Amino acid sequence: MEKIFERELKTIKEKRPLIECLTNNVTINDVANAILAIGASPIMAHSVLELEDIIKNSGSVYINLGGICEESLKEMRFAAKMAEKYQKPLVLDAVGAGSSSIRNEFTDGFIKNKISIIHGNYSEIAYIVNKSSNSKGVDASVDESISMVDVAIKASQITNSVIVVTGKIDYVTDGKTCYSIDNGVAEMQLVTGCGCMLTGLLSAGAAATNNFLESALTITTLMSVAGERAKNGIRGLGDFHINLINELSTINYKILKEGAKIEKC
Repeated sequence: MEKIFERELKTIKEKRPLIECLTNNVTINDVANAILAIGASPIMAHSVLELEDIIKNSGSVYINLGGICEESLKEMRFAAKMAEKYQKPLVLDAVGAGSSSIRNEFTDGFIKNKISIIHGNYSEIAYIVNKSSNSKGVDASVDESISMVDVAIKASQITNSVIVVTGKIDYVTDGKTCYSIDNGVAEMQLVTGCGCMLTGLLSAGAAATNNFLESALTITTLMSVAGERAKNGIRGLGDFHINLINELSTINYKILKEGAKIEKC
């Protein structure tokens, strides 16, 4: 793993890819800072008047379903077309999939695009497989009897995308190979934006490599290990929030290797 971690993190810093982010206004600042922290460059263009020019010059396109409205749905559909036109990796955060009819309808249609990586919590990824409506927004709530390994692999096979499932244990799979990552802390579920930040980082990784599985594994591990380290010595969630950015900006592949709790599923 050390060689994978070293290669992926080094490539991001060397290429410093531009990441077009259509994320929600609740977490836009955190996503930008997280992407900057690992050495990539975020841009948050939204207007269809400029999206083609921006995407043409970007390394990847990040789309987040949080805070959707009629205008943002149009922007996201257009961005997906431009990503395909210019052959840019497309990364989706399936926020709230399964929680409302409009999100379900959009998700069902959107995953027909060529998407490099899809990130979601247990319920959101389970929706893609089961088309159930038991999601609780951004909370990772799903029947514990369900094997998330099976769900993640099936979701990858359905979408032809690398799937990143986050929760108590994180899973990364390309539909053939699956890894579990048992890092991370409860505080990451209590600070708004950690999931959105992760997808932004996944987009930076996707822009820097052609191996989306190894990139997603590296980035998901990076976020989880950073979360564990960010918890040290905090007085509360405000400290954790600041420490998380500090850790993302200073962590290296050796620290990642030493802290990672990864197993093949």
